[in-house]
Amino acid sequence: MVIVDWGSTRVRGYLVREGVVSASDQSAAGAKELGGDAAAYQAEMNRLLEALGADAGSPIRISGMAGSKNGWVEVPYVDTPVVAAGFRGNVMSIEGYPDLQIYGGLRHHDADGRMDVMRGEEMQIFGLMHLKPDSRLVCLPGTHSKWARVNDGVISEFRTHMTGDLFQALLEGTIFSEQVGGREFHESGFLRGSALALDGNGLDDLFRLRTEYLNGSVGPESFFSCLSGFLIGNEIRAVGPTERVCLCGGPELTRLYALVLEQASIESVEVDAEEATTRGHLELFQG
Repeated sequence: MVIVDWGSTRVRGYLVREGVVSASDQSAAGAKELGGDAAAYQAEMNRLLEALGADAGSPIRISGMAGSKNGWVEVPYVDTPVVAAGFRGNVMSIEGYPDLQIYGGLRHHDADGRMDVMRGEEMQIFGLMHLKPDSRLVCLPGTHSKWARVNDGVISEFRTHMTGDLFQALLEGTIFSEQVGGREFHESGFLRGSALALDGNGLDDLFRLRTEYLNGSVGPESFFSCLSGFLIGNEIRAVGPTERVCLCGGPELTRLYALVLEQASIESVEVDAEEATTRGHLELFQG
């Protein structure tokens, strides 16, 4: 079986034999790079198969942005609440591949009518429900962080926070750009920023990072970390968790969220995103 996680900026493929990943490969040919070009998707898929030592006749399951409006083929969203069995059949096939299926994403409507969506992260959540079945609140940090509620195999609701995008925008397009003297991680600066957010009034306090810099409380060498801590702290403050949080993502990023949760006296557990993604695909495939 071949599993493909097709993100916006990267594509990751895994060859799974007897439930174990035996080979993997990735490239920068994400959805943004391919721009909805079906021929480019096919070429990258064939490159992945060759790199993994698989062929076009293999069972191939694809999640993420390949199923988006600007992907290989658009696959509809499934509305919450949803279980794996209700998500499994929402797929599209591609001519030339006997057993290739591209999954759609999830859509959630709040009680006030606000809509939220995800593509790809739901596979991690399905995997987490197997790996950490007692988890009820899940956080998937990233450019667009997702917070989801799960219970008894059901994804009931979720919300997106654009923390990663906002971080880059503030670094590159505001007065903060002149305050960055390096991009190495400084835990003290990071925790200073997160403390300001946890005890503050949300993004209304953003200018405090300017005054903290001007009065010397935060130096240029640690400002990068301070801004990161402030934004992650603001995200966690907005969510307001009161129970253990299951963090799923790359280890560098989940560690940052774990530090802020600890500062807020909230327990957390970390799970690698690749492990959760492959487990989620296997749960749906084995069904």
